[in-house]
Amino acid sequence: MKFHFAAILMLFVIFIAVSVNVVQARNNVRTPPCDEVCHRTQRESESCCRAHKFSGGRCRFFQAFCDD
Repeated sequence: MKFHFAAILMLFVIFIAVSVNVVQARNNVRTPPCDEVCHRTQRESESCCRAHKFSGGRCRFFQAFCDD
């Protein structure tokens, strides 16, 4: 019984993680000019995205994604 509960709980956690990732990826725009600030702080990547007329952004694997 404990195994079934753990398996169901794990599937639920995976489902939530995938859902959050899809929602976050929906309005991300790849912004190559901001790649150069990805090795710096989060604040600098956000300000680079704002300088390119986006509301904010983040870096993932040293690639900049700005919020549309």
